[in-house]
Amino acid sequence: MKLIAKKYISNGSDPFGMLDELLNMYLAVFQIQLNLGQFEEAQNLAQKVDAIDPHTLSANSRISQQLIKGISQLYFGNQATGEHILQTIEAFESLYSPAIDHNVIEIIDVRRKLAGKYRKMQGESD
Repeated sequence: MKLIAKKYISNGSDPFGMLDELLNMYLAVFQIQLNLGQFEEAQNLAQKVDAIDPHTLSANSRISQQLIKGISQLYFGNQATGEHILQTIEAFESLYSPAIDHNVIEIIDVRRKLAGKYRKMQGESD
């Protein structure tokens, strides 16, 4: 997917919305890596996603980027930072009734629980 996306993105121009598709794929892969216990790979992917210039992303992709960053912080970094990012996404979603993207809210709920379990396994307290 990454190679295909690069073919259609040039000089900051993304006329076919390939970055949206790429960020959707990264979010799915990131969660799969977490589910499979591939934590180092998940951290590496989160760093790669965080390095993407947000000015090149659509609003949807920016949310996906921040969702990955927030979850990554819950698992591996500063929990308060992760919570702040995720609460901001939830606040944005709460502006709409019903929520625009129910999946995002479910992802956040599940990842909060699993990140807490991961940190406990690592010997960290909440």
